Amino acid sequence: MSRHAFIVEGDMEQIFLKKICGGRRIPVLSVGNGKKFPMTTMATHIGALLSRLNDRHYPVVIVFDRERRKESSDDLSKTLLEELEKLRKLGKHRYDKSKLRIGIPDQMIENWILADHEYMESRFGVKIKLINFEGKHGKNIIRKLLEKESYKETTRGVEMLEEMNFLRAAQRSPSLAKFLDSLDINCPRLNSDIRENP
Repeated sequence: MSRHAFIVEGDMEQIFLKKICGGRRIPVLSVGNGKKFPMTTMATHIGALLSRLNDRHYPVVIVFDRERRKESSDDLSKTLLEELEKLRKLGKHRYDKSKLRIGIPDQMIENWILADHEYMESRFGVKIKLINFEGKHGKNIIRKLLEKESYKETTRGVEMLEEMNFLRAAQRSPSLAKFLDSLDINCPRLNSDIRENP
């Protein structure tokens, strides 16, 4: 078994992960998502991608947004693992849960960015008044905070992910903290404080 792999939703996440944890030998595969997607559907899609990886990578890191689903990020993660295990037992893929790492931002990956108050305030000159952004519509909040500056996920969004401090953000984001705690991959940008952000 070789290096880790990613299964993520969204161009923003794919571009970012390829830059900071990727390279030619690290697969970054795309999976669809939406607030109406039940975990059975997500598991079917992800299971098909796991089948393509064919047990050649460990761990497989799965990241997708909670969106506006009623279930918590923790409950979605638990249900997804249960559904993927059912598919594994049916021979659809070869990955048991010990080989999977799941991150589900609450509601979206922009919420993880907003959790780094110091970065947002120093970089964009805005005042962050809300302590916890979990469960809020992070994308809309960022657009309002930036006002005249446009926000595009694949450019500005990727830039913000590259510049923010993940460990600092995890102090205010339970969904990010749980994800980082589960990671055991060689990607210092995610799991060590290597950048000098104000």
